[in-house]
Parts: sequence; C-alpha cells; structure tokens
Amino acid sequence: MQMNLASFGSDLADLSRVLQYSATHRPVNLAGLARSIFSELRRERPGLAIAIEVPARLVVEGDAPQLRALLEALLVPAWHELAHRRRGRIEIGVATSDAGRVFFVHDDPGNMATLSPACEDDDPTRATELQRAADIVGQLGGRLCTVGVPGHGVTVLFTLPDAEEPIELACAA
Repeated sequence: MQMNLASFGSDLADLSRVLQYSATHRPVNLAGLARSIFSELRRERPGLAIAIEVPARLVVEGDAPQLRALLEALLVPAWHELAHRRRGRIEIGVATSDAGRVFFVHDDPGNMATLSPACEDDDPTRATELQRAADIVGQLGGRLCTVGVPGHGVTVLFTLPDAEEPIELACAA
C-alpha cells in the first residue's frame, strides 16, 4: 500500500507540473521545426522517395512545444500515408497578403478522403490528428481548415495570431 501511495504522490506532482505549465511566447522558426520532424521520420523509414519542400525560414511568435505538436499532428500522418506508396511530396509554407499570413501544409494527391477534421475518415488516425491540430491552432488563437479536390491533394490551411491584425480564414462547412 505504501508503494501505491508513493506512486500516487509522484503522479500527483507530475500532474501539478503539467497544470502549472505556462506557454512561453517567443519567435519560433516553423521551418526548422518541420525539418527536424522530417529528419526524424527519414531515420525511421530510410529509402522513401518523399520530397520535402520547406522554406529556409518561417518565423512566428508562439510557444515552441505547442507549435511542434501542431506540425507533428499535420506532418506525421501525411508522411505515414505517403510511406504506403513509398513516394510523394509534402510542402509547408505561407501565403502572405495585405490581410495577413495563411500557413499551409500540402501533400500529394489521394492520401486523404475527407476534407474536414470533424469528419470521419478512412484513416481514423489522420482524422484524429487533424482534429488535434485544429484544437492546437484554436488554443493559439488561430483557425484551421482543409481544402482538397480528389486527385489533386489536400492542403491544410491555418492562421496564427501575429502582431499584425489577424486574418479571417473562411472555411466551407
């Protein structure tokens, strides 16, 4: 019984640390995070012909662990889906206009059947990770939606708050 109490006390202390975590907002290079994630994925599955397109810099203000979790939720399922075909392309970038910045992750055609993180998907892991990404973006004060055309791939669009005026992302229901 004492071991269980000791374990319980340790678990409670861990929970306390998690609940006290406060996000640290600072400049974060999303491109560097993406390259790190892709490097880890390539070590897991060497020899795949998956092309990666990542700009040199893609700096945002935010919490690095949250932003890494966001990118993992978007990039890892796309990578694993393309790995079944042993080839493909994943691109991450940003479109800038007078209204603000919209970030995107685009992957090769045919790897996802549904276009909304709230919808059920042939790949429940992919749908779950899209929902997780939408939740993270929402926590950060942004918006996420997916756009796709059968045979032409899927693009996940998301906004993150900037020092500039936030852009409104209009997503079809």
